[in-house]
Amino acid sequence: MAKASKDFLSQGRAHGTHSTFLNDHGNFDLAITEILKSIDFFEKIKDMHRLGGAYNTIGYTYKRMADAQKINSFSEKGLNYVVKGISILKNANDY
Repeated sequence: MAKASKDFLSQGRAHGTHSTFLNDHGNFDLAITEILKSIDFFEKIKDMHRLGGAYNTIGYTYKRMADAQKINSFSEKGLNYVVKGISILKNANDY
């Protein structure tokens, strides 16, 4: 429905919700794919509040990844996403 109407906010929220579901069920790679889709839609409508939150969600997802061999690179990458999210929210005076 959202896709047919080109409602970018609804599409972004739908991908974000799907990302949360995947994250909660341990499917971290697909969760990141979904939240990146969400980011694309929020960027199109310049929704800084949701965009900042989405970047923080990526950071949180990387933090939850349990693979010991990947933890260092993922934690650094996750931190970079969180910092970007905070920066977006500060610039939008929404923190």
